[in-house]
Amino acid sequence: MTSQKPMQSLVFVLACLMLSVPALAATYQSVGDPKAILYDGPSTLATKRFLVRHLYPLEVIVKPANGWAKVRDPDGGLYFIEADKLSDQRTLLVTMDNVQLHDAPSAATKVLARVEKQVVLILNNAEVVNGWLSVRTTEGQAGFVPLQTVWGY
Repeated sequence: MTSQKPMQSLVFVLACLMLSVPALAATYQSVGDPKAILYDGPSTLATKRFLVRHLYPLEVIVKPANGWAKVRDPDGGLYFIEADKLSDQRTLLVTMDNVQLHDAPSAATKVLARVEKQVVLILNNAEVVNGWLSVRTTEGQAGFVPLQTVWGY
């Protein structure tokens, strides 16, 4: 006769892990100031690595109490930024050349504009519709882009 205890324990552990997955979701913020510096350490005395522009999206890895956030850029680099330079406005970075901005979440719909690689788009809402995101350009042109063509979601 076999015991059900090991199986019940395994099911419980797996259920707990599944419930904790949303807590592991990435947190993205954008640069709120006109410009901000990415450093290699949490201090203005650390080496300055990059200057990033307003609305540039960053993945927040750690936001410690000392006023610095550890962030990841679209290329995967890890840096530090002064936490007060970040905004809660969600933005995305176009990762492919010549991305089409459509008037509805489908490739079969009208193309409103073409967006080049490295252009920042503002996320209108976080809902994914059939693999598409509702966005607008910094000039205000609204539309939809495929999720796989942007970084920061």
